Amino acid sequence: MTQSKSSGASLAWLAAVAALVVAVGLGAYAMQLRGRARALETQLRDATVRIDAGTRQLADARRLVAQTQFTVGVLGSPDLARIDLAGQKASPDAMARALWSRSRGLVFTATNLPATPDGRTYQLWVVTAQKMSISVGVLKPDAGGRVSAVFNTPADMPQPAAFAVTLEPDGGVSAPTGAQYLAGTPN
Repeated sequence: MTQSKSSGASLAWLAAVAALVVAVGLGAYAMQLRGRARALETQLRDATVRIDAGTRQLADARRLVAQTQFTVGVLGSPDLARIDLAGQKASPDAMARALWSRSRGLVFTATNLPATPDGRTYQLWVVTAQKMSISVGVLKPDAGGRVSAVFNTPADMPQPAAFAVTLEPDGGVSAPTGAQYLAGTPN
């Protein structure tokens, strides 16, 4: 009986050691899996950031292609009119050019525009012979005071007597209220 007690104790001790070895092994394996999962999560985050950046770049490229196609269409139109705009009292160094086609739209570029104060934006206007101002759209120059924009204009828009750029509240207004920064008449 002593021998069976002794062999039973040995078996229990061996079972405990085996369970401990299995537990340590499983713990090490679980830690390895956790580390691998963290590495995969990091790789997934990095891949997602790269995909998002690629998606933004693709959208920017598509916008640039569309703007370029629009610009080429305006520049190639038979009814193209060129309007040079000069800086006014509020921005004497600014200058701009509007290339307008009744059938295709308007391409507008400007340089040396002063930075806009917070809550303000530039707005481009067509001024008719009857002194009615029609908003073409808002303009956001870059840090160097340059802006390049394209606008669809209605085919039934009255003949422009002048183009002007004013400083208005963000989002634009229905009629000019701010100081005039650029103005020009068709040649």
